[in-house]
Amino acid sequence: SGRYDHAGGLSTYLTPSGVAKMMADVALSLLPQRAGHVSVLDPFCGTGRFLVAALEALEERGNLSEDQLSGIVGADQSESAVAKAAVNLMLYGASDPRMWVVRDSMTASDLNSCEGEIDIVLTNPPFGSGKYADRDGISCASRYMPSLNGRSAIDPALGGLALSLRLVSEDGVIGIVLPDGLLE
Repeated sequence: SGRYDHAGGLSTYLTPSGVAKMMADVALSLLPQRAGHVSVLDPFCGTGRFLVAALEALEERGNLSEDQLSGIVGADQSESAVAKAAVNLMLYGASDPRMWVVRDSMTASDLNSCEGEIDIVLTNPPFGSGKYADRDGISCASRYMPSLNGRSAIDPALGGLALSLRLVSEDGVIGIVLPDGLLE
């Protein structure tokens, strides 16, 4: 995969569509049966590759409806990427895609309002050792990884993992791409 956009100094790589589709298929197969729609969120959505993969997986299962389309949500700090993600979702029939431009996904109030409510979180967060220095974001991450408490900077992928844990429902599923060795 090639380097895509590194605005803000964070390393960003496109997840191959085959990997995104496999992750969406696995996440849906692990999710307990739901009545109604399944909520899917990518808090670092870029152009929406994981969201499109989730839509494709839902469509293959015959679960894609206008109601379901409203359960597909994305956020990113890049305005142009969010616009592209919205267009990609419109190509699948979403008339009003739920997409947010955020300053920081880890502290965004729009995302925090979804705490514990998301059925599936699929994401590839930004990464880079010591590249994330927001105190509030690090504080939130340290709730799940106490060893981060008091650090002045962390790998943003750790913050992305903590955010995913915070947003996913009790019986939900997280599919996340993390750099090798991150959890050591």
